Amino acid sequence: MQKNKDNMDIPLPTNNDEYFQNASLTADLKGRSLRGGIVTLAGNAMRFAIHLAGLAALGRLLVPEDFGLFAMVMAFTGFVSVFKDAGLSVATVQRKHVSEGQISTLFWFNLLIGVVLMTVTALLAPVATWFYGREELTPITLAIALSYFLSGLGMQHQALLRRQMRFTVLAIIEVLAPAAALMVAVAMAFCGAGYWALVLQLLTTAGVLTILYWYFCGWRPGLPRRGTGVRAMLAFGMNLTGADLMNYLARNLDNILICLLYTSPSPRDRTRSRMPSS
Repeated sequence: MQKNKDNMDIPLPTNNDEYFQNASLTADLKGRSLRGGIVTLAGNAMRFAIHLAGLAALGRLLVPEDFGLFAMVMAFTGFVSVFKDAGLSVATVQRKHVSEGQISTLFWFNLLIGVVLMTVTALLAPVATWFYGREELTPITLAIALSYFLSGLGMQHQALLRRQMRFTVLAIIEVLAPAAALMVAVAMAFCGAGYWALVLQLLTTAGVLTILYWYFCGWRPGLPRRGTGVRAMLAFGMNLTGADLMNYLARNLDNILICLLYTSPSPRDRTRSRMPSS
């Protein structure tokens, strides 16, 4: 890696050089964009069909309480997801020129963010249990926390595929992952796993996505380095995350207020409510 007058990395040919070159992307840009839009629409339609099939299948195998327990955790920890990417994958996609050193450094930032979010979510587990009065929420929250670590491993690989306009590959990945997760969830629900089927569905989706991103993207991260010029990309990510947080609060303020004003009755309370009055 060489330095220019601004002490910035200049990408040199490497085994991963194809992921950091833009020349091939400018050829037939209109055709690429059109084909990418068609493939993306087809992928979204297939994911929607998988989602509907999952609702139908799991709706017959699980009871409403299973969905309710899972939804409680997701509502309680939903704001954590806003910080999952920290805007760094978008920073990679939108930047005109990127170097391998920059992407490697951002990879480790994403992984660090995943570890932090996993820890924060795990610490929220007893709080969720206290808030709702349901002991089942502690193991559910601890398990869901792992998904942030798994997602952090694949953020920059996904960004590089999107930057290279590999829309067909991305569509395949984003269809295979929920399909595999649905099969796991249905099998677990059929075996009587209850709400754990939904938890494993979430973890399987995150895990399969990361595995496929690594498989289809040949780039492998190096060690983080100083002087790679990632400060501007980090600042961009922070600004984008701030905007996403404001958008999340605006869209979910009603849910937050409901959570503050309403808690699920404990098993003891539900038992009392079923007892006939004397």
